[in-house]
Amino acid sequence: MSLLLLLLLLLLLLLLQFYPRAQWPTPAQLRGRAAWGGVLVAAGIFVVQPWDWLEEIMGMKKQEQ
Repeated sequence: MSLLLLLLLLLLLLLLQFYPRAQWPTPAQLRGRAAWGGVLVAAGIFVVQPWDWLEEIMGMKKQEQ
């Protein structure tokens, strides 16, 4: 998790250094990209379909004894 935050901070610093403010993505563009990212994650989970694992993690599946 900390590696991800470090990479995001590095990306922000690069954005601030090399791109003029006029070329930065707008908040609406960022929201759109985040929404499509959520759609891609949901589609990836659906394609892989780890339903048994998700049921165990969420406690919905009763464990056999």
